[in-house]
Amino acid sequence: MIIKSYGLIEVMKLENKKRKDTEYELELYLNTAADLFATLDEDGYIKKVNSNWTKLLGWNEHELVDHKYTEFVYPEDINITIEIDDMVNSSRGLINRYMCKNGEHRWLHWNYRYNPVNNVILGTAKDITEQKRIESQRKCLEEKVNLEIIKNEFFANISHEFKTPL
Repeated sequence: MIIKSYGLIEVMKLENKKRKDTEYELELYLNTAADLFATLDEDGYIKKVNSNWTKLLGWNEHELVDHKYTEFVYPEDINITIEIDDMVNSSRGLINRYMCKNGEHRWLHWNYRYNPVNNVILGTAKDITEQKRIESQRKCLEEKVNLEIIKNEFFANISHEFKTPL
């Protein structure tokens, strides 16, 4: 009986060490990933974030934890932000702006999943600010090109009418 107990204790120690190693590895992965990672409770309060929040938005973990996630959403984007109940009942992406600590804002593309075992929402976000800027510039350039085409056609027609006798 003592030998069996000792054997079980050793197995438990080994399994516990494996679990701790796996947790450490996961934590290391989440902190070195390029994306933001956050855990929210079912009321929408931030429970855990990775270090990329500081790198990208300037907020540290102490400034974020136990605050509602909507406090950091850009004010004009509050109306497109998904309510916590919708996050629990679905798993889709969301694009909105988040406030940086320095007052600027960044576009983030969120993906999230509800974990019913722990009653938490796990979310990852990718910074798409540069993509949004390029998209905006492209749209502006297309509008300018279209305007230039219209002007050229107009002047070509006017020129033609002056050359053609009535």
